[in-house]
Amino acid sequence: MGTTVVIPSPEEISELDAAGIEAALVDIERARRQVEAGLIDVLDEADQQRVWATDGHSSVRAWALALTNTSGAEMMRRLQTMRALRDLDDVRERLRAGEIGVCQTRELAKAHANPRCRDQLPESAGLLTGHARKLPFDDFVVVMRRWVSLADPDGARRDHDRIHRARNAHLSNVGNEYRLDARGGTAQGATMEAVFRAFCDAEFATDWAAAREIHGDDVCAALLERTAGQRRFDALHAIFVAAAASGTVKVPDPLVNIVVDHQTFSEHVAHAGGGQKPSPDPADVDRRRCQTTDGVTLDPRDAVAAAVAGHVRRVVFDTAGVTIDLGRKRRLFTGSARDAALLGGTHCLWPGCRRHRVDIDHREPWGRHGPTDQQNAAPLCGRHNRWKQQGYRVHRNPDGTHTVTRPDGTPLGDPRAA
Repeated sequence: MGTTVVIPSPEEISELDAAGIEAALVDIERARRQVEAGLIDVLDEADQQRVWATDGHSSVRAWALALTNTSGAEMMRRLQTMRALRDLDDVRERLRAGEIGVCQTRELAKAHANPRCRDQLPESAGLLTGHARKLPFDDFVVVMRRWVSLADPDGARRDHDRIHRARNAHLSNVGNEYRLDARGGTAQGATMEAVFRAFCDAEFATDWAAAREIHGDDVCAALLERTAGQRRFDALHAIFVAAAASGTVKVPDPLVNIVVDHQTFSEHVAHAGGGQKPSPDPADVDRRRCQTTDGVTLDPRDAVAAAVAGHVRRVVFDTAGVTIDLGRKRRLFTGSARDAALLGGTHCLWPGCRRHRVDIDHREPWGRHGPTDQQNAAPLCGRHNRWKQQGYRVHRNPDGTHTVTRPDGTPLGDPRAA
């Protein structure tokens, strides 16, 4: 009835070396994807044959819940995937082969569930499946959001407007504590997040400096006086105190970088002036964008509003997403050079690391004549900036993505050589 997957026992796993453990993880993850594909195939066939009706069940969902005791939410995701894969043969085959993840497949299924996007998805499935295989999951989610906004621009605008109208904040005293709840749109939220992150960084720096005075070079996160959660609350309090003290919080300008392609920006400027309503093509998902450097999707109208307010930074990209080249006159990435490097990604590029507190380092070390330019820029967190000195190399690919290799030359995203 198919291939039997042999899962090693805990005793067998304990006898594996590092290379064996990594290989086992990759093999089992691939098997999990194939099992998920098998589940979807069974659900699909059961639905088409109406197997669920023989015992009086009202739907394939009720039948499957009775047999598997799965949560309703999990079954909903599986059935959503089932309906999507009926139209997406390539995605189904990639999942069966274990080449794309369950999470990525479900993101595609979510887009398919939008009736305003559904008919356009098969045409873009090959392009999006390629991104699903290549990109980190969080980056793939950004691509999918961008694709949906292109495939359904009217729906995207309605969603932005609805969320903006429903914005709300509430600070309440409950017993011996205060609780803050707030929600709103991405344009205001991105600005608030940037301020909040800056204040969190300041609180972290305060704790780190104090711990360093006591522990010297042995300082680590476990030795800091406050937890991350405590620092976040204190940062929020500091924002309120700063606003009350000065009447406003003075922040660098521009605080939030909006990355928007020239065509999208020009079309929405023209529309704001009474011109034709933009009608983007979802096949242009690799070229079209309107988002913050953190990947938060924005309504292009917010970019136009920022331009009217004067909060604009013009950035010129080449085909690989490179923004500037400062030659070898400077060793450190600072000022506009650092800002431009961050436009290519604000989280650490080390596989599996999503830290936003990053340094812009040289992929090819300065000491080996590595230039201070965008082709040689690599956003890395402090930990992985130091780790790179142990023989790991960062390579920029032609499409603008990065690959980190071990000292033996194998990619960090693959199991190490045995």
